[in-house]
Amino acid sequence: MCSARHYRRIKTKNADWRIRIAFERLGLFEQKTRSKAKLSLKALELIALRYMRFELSVLAK
Repeated sequence: MCSARHYRRIKTKNADWRIRIAFERLGLFEQKTRSKAKLSLKALELIALRYMRFELSVLAK
C-alpha cells in the first residue's frame, strides 16, 4: 500500500499530464477557431482557464 504523500504525488503528476493534454487540445482548437472567429488571445486564455478549472474539479473528486 502506498503512502498518502506518494499517492498525492502521483495525483499531481497526473494533473500536470491532464493539463498538458488540455492545452495541447486547446492549441489545436486555437489554430482552427482563430482563423474562423478571429478570437483574441485573451478570450483563449479565459477558455484555457475555464478548461483547467474543469479538469482540476474533475481531479479533486
